[in-house]
Amino acid sequence: MPELPEVETIRRSLVPVLVGKRITSLWLSPLAPLDHTTPEQFRRSAKGKRILSLGRRGKYLLVNLEGDQTLILHLGMSGNLIYSQSRDLALESSPHLHLRLNLSPSSYLYGIDPRRFGRYSLGRTSKLSEHPLISHLGYEFDDPALTPQVLAGLARRHRRLEVKNFLLNQRIIAGIGNIYACEILFHARIHPQRRMGDLSLRRLERLLSAMREVLSLAISQCGTSLRDYRDGFGNPGNFASFLKVYGREGEPNPHGPGRVRRIVQQGRSTFFVPGWQR
Repeated sequence: MPELPEVETIRRSLVPVLVGKRITSLWLSPLAPLDHTTPEQFRRSAKGKRILSLGRRGKYLLVNLEGDQTLILHLGMSGNLIYSQSRDLALESSPHLHLRLNLSPSSYLYGIDPRRFGRYSLGRTSKLSEHPLISHLGYEFDDPALTPQVLAGLARRHRRLEVKNFLLNQRIIAGIGNIYACEILFHARIHPQRRMGDLSLRRLERLLSAMREVLSLAISQCGTSLRDYRDGFGNPGNFASFLKVYGREGEPNPHGPGRVRRIVQQGRSTFFVPGWQR
């Protein structure tokens, strides 16, 4: 968390207020989570540059600047980007503030990361697909090239992988985290421990359809706010009210018989309905 719908929501919320503005200066805390760059490179590449567009790749927000430069921002488990039209003294005094963009016309973008699991990096816009943080990422959920037949090929290649862990593997499909993997599998009625090699083409079609339905709905509801997540203006997402199984251990199945159960897979809680999901 934030997962793909949250990062996409942040991107959409910030586009109207950031695109076209110029970064007059950039401040980093001594503990800023930089990756594949240095503080000096990060500041120098951004200072004086106009923001041309905001993109997203998986869970990464991409701030595309003049001069073929892109700021690559990953928010980790608890990070946020907050826009303000004036200096926010509460944010500036926070021990969790690690990034501040000073913008012209006068406004500010604050990067908050309490657990410092995020990443801030820098890349050339024209060669972004070659960047070490981006190059390994798999398909986007809405990529037309991701057809049931392509998914079947991926399933054969990873036939021994449990489907829940398949969905979480960023090298296969980018952007899905624990919350949405659980919800996707509930909607597809697939047991989270089923091996990919055991899924028929019909089930893979259901999986792909559920993936697109759940993630599209989550984006339309501005993501899921359980603890820390907010959009670029500090507003919470609304998808928590649409969750069917995540965080609902012991509750009845909203669509049929059975109750929600929790198990642990690779150190993460998985919520599902035995029997309903096969």
